[in-house]
Amino acid sequence: MKLAVCAALGILVLLLTTSNSIAYEVCAEWVNEYNGYLDDLNNNDENAQGFYNELRSDSYWSGAFIYGDDLAWESDWKDPSKGGHDDVFVDDTHFAFFSGHGSLKGFYFGTEHDDHELGYLDALWGNKKMDWITIDACEVLRDEWWSHVTWRWGDAFEGLHSICGFHTTTHDVTDRGSRFAKRMDGTWAEWTIIQAWIQAAKDTEGSDTYVAALAADADGDDNTYDCWNDHIYGHGSQVDPPADPPFWWYGKYQC
Repeated sequence: MKLAVCAALGILVLLLTTSNSIAYEVCAEWVNEYNGYLDDLNNNDENAQGFYNELRSDSYWSGAFIYGDDLAWESDWKDPSKGGHDDVFVDDTHFAFFSGHGSLKGFYFGTEHDDHELGYLDALWGNKKMDWITIDACEVLRDEWWSHVTWRWGDAFEGLHSICGFHTTTHDVTDRGSRFAKRMDGTWAEWTIIQAWIQAAKDTEGSDTYVAALAADADGDDNTYDCWNDHIYGHGSQVDPPADPPFWWYGKYQC
């Protein structure tokens, strides 16, 4: 079923790309039903769909795919060198969004295809297309003295510009994704990706939540913020980072 849907979407993306040679691709996955592995959630479908539908409606962007529940697979996010297929799924797009459960170890799926957890050791992003990823899940970007975020996620950057997420637990909401996209694509504003994410979190969380972001440095100059100041394509500037960045910019902010 998933392959048939993927093939149909491939035809759609080809047509959109042909009509607009500067179209960039967005994808999203979400999980509400964890099939007994974790507690079920309620709103991740609306959250992810809001992001995906808003961004793909922009003239510079097209939708590659959106999968949910049992069609959202850990292997879609895992590099082939680690046994996954992200080269034909999330890393074959420019912006990926996930909404579901998370922890310091990674983020979680309701099926065992190939397993329930996308851990930080499974991730190698940007060695094909992916520039930005947002993980709308608890604690994936938590930073502690005993578990620095760059120790966990730094090796995932192989051309990736930035990861947006949360330092703390977060809440199951319907509209963070759409608010995020609207502040990037000109519907409400043309803010940087990280600015838009921080504000979307503040719109939808209380003061006990801390939103976070991790961005690649491009040149080793600590006077320039490089990928921290990226805009999405069509709505401002970006900086291309190297694989294996010299260091990263990290920030966490109270909502």
